[in-house]
Amino acid sequence: MKEIADFPGYFITRSGEVWSNKYGTPYKMKPGRAGAKKAYLMVTLRKDGKQYARKIHRLVAEAFIPNPKDLPIVMHKDDDPHNNCVENLRWATQRENILDCVAKGRHVGNRKAK
Repeated sequence: MKEIADFPGYFITRSGEVWSNKYGTPYKMKPGRAGAKKAYLMVTLRKDGKQYARKIHRLVAEAFIPNPKDLPIVMHKDDDPHNNCVENLRWATQRENILDCVAKGRHVGNRKAK
């Protein structure tokens, strides 16, 4: 478990659990859903009186996966947006992400997704 960068009192595990100890008693936070299809798990973190929505897969990657090339995208290797274990995530480029979507039949181009 590591403390989430820039959010004192919040912690992330390698499996994608988010814990808060902001008010003295540690508790596991219940994730919500985010994204166009509400596919990604997210949590709301608080700092300096403001709320910040953060996707769990990104928190896991930032805490546990080195990113020496400063790649912008966190991909799920098995395409399951609920599987946020560190072993299932990797840093990638936007191009790699799109090519992966096309290769696996998830890219819908200019037509609307069903």
